[in-house]
Amino acid sequence: AFEELLSEDAFDIISVYSGDEIRGVANIEYVPAVDKYLTFLTIYSNQSSGENLTFRMWDASRGREFASIGGDYTFENNASLGNASNPVLIESDASVQSIDLNQGWSWISLNVEPVDLSVKSALSEFTPANGDIIKSQTEFSQYYEGVGWQGSLNNLEIGKSYSINAANTGTMRNTGSPVNITSTVIPVESGWNWIGYFHQEILDINEALATMPASAGDRIKSQTEFAEYISSTGTWEGSLDRMLPGQGYLLKSNTGGNLEYPALNKTGEHASVLAYMEKPEWSVNAKDYEYSMSFTAVFEFDEQEMRDTSLIISAFVNDTCRGVSKLQYIPELEKYIAFLLVYGNNADGDTLSFKIYQPEEDLTRQVEETAIFNSDEINGNLESPFVFTALPIGDELVPYTFYLNQNYPNPFNPETIIEYGLPHDEKVKLIIYNILGQKIKTLVNTNQKAGRYKITFNAAKPTLPNGVYFYYLKAGDYKRTRKMLILK
Repeated sequence: AFEELLSEDAFDIISVYSGDEIRGVANIEYVPAVDKYLTFLTIYSNQSSGENLTFRMWDASRGREFASIGGDYTFENNASLGNASNPVLIESDASVQSIDLNQGWSWISLNVEPVDLSVKSALSEFTPANGDIIKSQTEFSQYYEGVGWQGSLNNLEIGKSYSINAANTGTMRNTGSPVNITSTVIPVESGWNWIGYFHQEILDINEALATMPASAGDRIKSQTEFAEYISSTGTWEGSLDRMLPGQGYLLKSNTGGNLEYPALNKTGEHASVLAYMEKPEWSVNAKDYEYSMSFTAVFEFDEQEMRDTSLIISAFVNDTCRGVSKLQYIPELEKYIAFLLVYGNNADGDTLSFKIYQPEEDLTRQVEETAIFNSDEINGNLESPFVFTALPIGDELVPYTFYLNQNYPNPFNPETIIEYGLPHDEKVKLIIYNILGQKIKTLVNTNQKAGRYKITFNAAKPTLPNGVYFYYLKAGDYKRTRKMLILK
C-alpha cells in the first residue's frame, strides 16, 4: 500500500532488501480468482535465518518510490507469509528521494527527512571522486579518498539548497518521512537565499510561492531558468514556471519573510541542457558551470522593438555558448521579453558578447552591447528591461530611417560613443550642450553620406565637470536631442 492506498497497477514494483542488498523483486498482478491485486515475491539469502528485511515500492502512476522500514520482518528459509486469500499487507511508512547528480554542478535539495542528515549519510549511496565538493550558501565540504567528506558543512537541512560538483555522474538516495508541508516554514532574509523545495510534487511557480511576501524586483532562479515578481499583477513571470522536487533554488528578496509551500499537485519534467531546435549549435549545459547571472531583456533594431517570439539570443565567451533564451510575450504587461541566464566558472571577469538569431530569415545578428560576467548579477527587470541592440548586416548598413541612439556607456568617464544613422546623404550637425543650453563642443558639422556613424566624445577634451549634458543631432529636417551623464 502507498500512503494507505492499495496498489492496483500492474506497473507497480515491490523489492525487498537486506541492508543495501536487493534480495527479491516482483510486479503487482491481478488475480481474478480472488478479485485482488497481489504480488508473489520470492526472497533470497545465503543465511538460513535472521537477516532483517525492508521493502521498497515503486508507484508507477506517480513516479515515486516508497519504503517500508518499520516492519518486523526477518528471513527464514522456506518460510511462507500470506496466501492469495489472506495476503500480507506491506504498507509504506517512508519515502525514497532519488536525485540524479550530474558530472559537473548540480543544484539539489531534500524533500524527505532521513534519521541521519549528515553529509556522509546523505551521500552514502553516491560514489564520490577525490576532490568532489558540496556547498551551502555559507559552508562547504570536500571529499578526500581514505578520509571522506571534510569541511565546514557537516549536516544538511530541510528547506535549504546545496550545490554539488562531482567528477562522475551518480545518484543521491535518501529514505525518510516526507517533509511535513503544512508545518515547515523557510525563513527568507533580505538579499539572496539558497532555498530548498521539499514538496513531493511539481508545482506551478505562482502556486508554490503564493505565501511569499514578494515585492517588485524579487527574483528566483534554478540552475537553468529564472523568474521575476511583477507587483502590478502579483505574479511571477519568466522562463522558470514550475518548481521541481529535488531541485535547489536561489531566491532574491527585497523584504524577507516566511515561505510556506502549499499542498497542491502538478506534473512536468526538467532538463539541464538548454537549446532550441531552430539553432541547435547554440546550446549550453548548465551542469558544467558553478555560477550564473541573469538578463531580463528586450531586443531592438533600428530603434524599433523586435516582437517576434521566434527570436533566439545567445551569450558567448569567445566562441563558447554560455546562455541561450527565446523571446516570449508577457500578456499581463503586453511586453516581449527574453529571460537569459548566463553561466560561468569564474565568479567575475569574463567578457560576454551576444548574438540574435532570426529563424524565419535564417539571419544571425551581432549585438552591439557587451557585458562583464558577475555571479548573481541582475541586469534589467520587467519594468525596465535591459536592451540588446541588434546590428545590421549586408544591405541594411544603410538604415531605413534617421535615428540617434542613446550614448554608451552612460554614465561615462571620460569617453562615450554616440551613434546615429542617415537613410540618405545629408548635411549633419552633432553638438554637445550643458544643462544651461550653452554649446560645449561641435562634434560634426559636415555633409555625410547615407549610413551608420559612431562618434567618440571625450569629456576630458575639454575637461568637463560631473553633471547632465545634452547631445543634439540635426540632419536635414530630422532633429533629435538626448541626455547623457558624466560621472567621475
